[in-house]
Amino acid sequence: MGGPIGSPFLFLGTDMPEAKKLETISVPLTYPIDINGVKVDVLTMRRPKVRDTRAAQQTSGGDDGEYEIHLFAALIGGAPSDLDALDMEDYDALQNAFRRFRSVRREANGGRGEDVRQASGAGAGGES
Repeated sequence: MGGPIGSPFLFLGTDMPEAKKLETISVPLTYPIDINGVKVDVLTMRRPKVRDTRAAQQTSGGDDGEYEIHLFAALIGGAPSDLDALDMEDYDALQNAFRRFRSVRREANGGRGEDVRQASGAGAGGES
């Protein structure tokens, strides 16, 4: 049984909704970047874990911007310097992907990744 109404543990145990949680989200890049000499036009972000946030806190020196860069780099399997090359439109899409993992609402997708721009209704160029 889950916790009381408003409890962060509401869906623990057997009360888990039938919809599977997102495990990864694909973030197509409007402006592809080079990572280790390879042109990348899609970044795949995995679900954050507590250990990811703890590691990012330790390496960020208390700077919120650095914390987010270190966290996102870990979640895409890259280095913070990889994210420095992102266009801000693409970085916004990466932030939206992260928010999807943190959202109270869960969408079923069979455990597969989901394209952030399609899910948010934005097309290439950020228009909806």
